[in-house]
Amino acid sequence: MIRKLIEEDNNMLMKLVMEEPEFNIYIIGDVENFGYNQDYLDMFGEFDESGDLSAVMVRYFNIFTLYAKDRFDMYGFIDVMRNYDKIGMLVGKTDIISKFEGTSLVFNKTELHHFAVLKEINPSFEIDKKIIVKKANLEDVDRIVGLKKRINEFSNGSDNFKKILLNEFKAGTAHGYYVEVDGNIVSYAQTSGENSMSAMVGSVMTDMNYRKKGFASACIKVLCSDLIKQGKVLCLYYKNPEAGDIYRRIGFKEIGLWSMYTEAEKYASTL
Repeated sequence: MIRKLIEEDNNMLMKLVMEEPEFNIYIIGDVENFGYNQDYLDMFGEFDESGDLSAVMVRYFNIFTLYAKDRFDMYGFIDVMRNYDKIGMLVGKTDIISKFEGTSLVFNKTELHHFAVLKEINPSFEIDKKIIVKKANLEDVDRIVGLKKRINEFSNGSDNFKKILLNEFKAGTAHGYYVEVDGNIVSYAQTSGENSMSAMVGSVMTDMNYRKKGFASACIKVLCSDLIKQGKVLCLYYKNPEAGDIYRRIGFKEIGLWSMYTEAEKYASTL
């Protein structure tokens, strides 16, 4: 049985997702930071015959995150997603999300990523001390969105990027770091889905005209240093081998695979 979760289900939900907290960073962050009464956030749980929670799907705007211990009612969760106007993205552990391939949800793009965590920075990882990294605030959001639009790899990202960024900055669940040249942000990295234990590193991007200068590495190192001082574990996923080399040099260690399926057609072929 799948139903919408309420606050009284919180203990069962946290027990389930804490079995693999790094992979469930977004779900944990959503629960801790936003709770159960937001119009942009819904949580649905599948319960087994014993009444125990065995799977959970979270909708954050039009992004859906799914976690399950083992078998789950995939078609039941497809029905849940079909109740919304748009399925912008479906994300989660690859061995879970890959099961949706070949179903009635036809995705425009599928991305497989390496998932890694960082608990301490490699002391031998150095950056150019002349690079000035600044912490972003609400006034910088339009410039950050402008950088994203200038980069081909990110230009087709979520239409809700600005809305989500504003929401997370206001809630304190995301922190951004950037390098600017002549008043323009040319390199940027941020956290997202922050919770009491961890934070996801994402939206690492650099203007094409300013790459190979160490700007992104500087942003990431300052970001990681600040969050580790707060006692948090850093998580990230990547598919670019060059980016992977940088992350490993910083000290990130791979623990599995993460998948992102984007822009699903809600009513494609029948099941």
